[in-house]
Amino acid sequence: MSSTDTDADTLRAMPRSERFQTLFSFDAFDYQHELIQAGDDADVFKAAVKPGRQVGKTVTGGAIAAERALSGHDVMILGPFEDTVKEMMEAATNHLRNAEEQGLTLGTEQRNKTDWQFINDGRLRARTVGSDGAQIRGKNPDVVLVDEAAYITSSIFQEVIEPFFSTHDRYEFYLFSTPAGKSGYFYEKVAHDDSFLSPHWPSEISPLIDDEFLAEKRQELDSLTFAQEYRGEFVDEADAFLPYDVVQPCVGDPELHGETWLGVDVARKGKDRTVYTQIDANGNVRVLDSEEQSTIPGVAGRIKALHREHDFAAVMVDENAVGGGVVDDPAIQDIVQGVTFSTKTKHQMYQQLKTAFEAEELTLPNHRRLVDELTSLRFEFTQNGYLKVGHPDGGHDDFADSLALAHYGMSGVGQTTVTRRKARATMHKGQ
Repeated sequence: MSSTDTDADTLRAMPRSERFQTLFSFDAFDYQHELIQAGDDADVFKAAVKPGRQVGKTVTGGAIAAERALSGHDVMILGPFEDTVKEMMEAATNHLRNAEEQGLTLGTEQRNKTDWQFINDGRLRARTVGSDGAQIRGKNPDVVLVDEAAYITSSIFQEVIEPFFSTHDRYEFYLFSTPAGKSGYFYEKVAHDDSFLSPHWPSEISPLIDDEFLAEKRQELDSLTFAQEYRGEFVDEADAFLPYDVVQPCVGDPELHGETWLGVDVARKGKDRTVYTQIDANGNVRVLDSEEQSTIPGVAGRIKALHREHDFAAVMVDENAVGGGVVDDPAIQDIVQGVTFSTKTKHQMYQQLKTAFEAEELTLPNHRRLVDELTSLRFEFTQNGYLKVGHPDGGHDDFADSLALAHYGMSGVGQTTVTRRKARATMHKGQ
């Protein structure tokens, strides 16, 4: 039966997977059918699909996007890379053109490579998210499909994409991605968020791939690459400094008691944040504050106010760049210890922090930015044997550095130095 033989009411009454076959001649495999039909069974549907190679995730996503737009929904295809977005958009428009070739009148008002509009108010758009999601802000789709979601930073999902749905009682949200390490938004949704359906599509379940090909790839690739690319499995990247499985056991409900230390990572430029993190002697951690816009007087004033409230044993401040002015502020010199972020110092700080995580001596709050930054940290060794720890391209480490500073002070490094600083301040006052 072709789409021309079927009226609109009959199409709407069909199960969604049958509708896809009628409209687009799309014969879904069993695992694709499960995802397609599940989206028809709830007012709010969220899915995070973990595929291997050649399992048909692009053609499936394209079919979902095409049918939803044709049915009057505002659909947006997103991704980190232009080619990724282009491929799923082409899959969607190919489905629509196939329906048109069968005689279905699509009722489009506009068609171009990135935007189709329909007379029933349906819309199909494709966009890359960029480095910060700014170019997709202000949109209002009720169906969103994100391809290669593991390569988009968590903040774009949290601050730009999730708010799309705030005005919709009914919506659909699909994430597709080759896994990319045990960290980030996509991993969190697959592994720990029960509100997301999380299908696993390893290459071996696809009728499109034969066993001989997979056997060749298994011999050709190292085990980690094969597991990630063809098994669709999350693996820790070789240069992940704090794998998710090391950090997650330390996430709980910390209660701070007794003496505490404060770590302050001062914003330097751009999207950096100034972060204030507190820790007690038992490794209980609390993020007290964070701010995007920072000045030397503002940070010094905030430290002074927090000290009045918490009476810190010491305040550890990154004194590189703007932080140097904060450390030199006479109003807080008696409690502040400046820490220069040299390769050697960061090696010491993060080596101590890693040891504490592995021994489960820390209790972190369930703070999404903090956990995401910690598990996104990468490392390499310098020629002198020091660990060089930092964020990946496009990422941030402000919350991670703030925690490392606080832990550095709590571990005893800052206490004797602060005592010396107090002695110097007393001597200067007496002169």
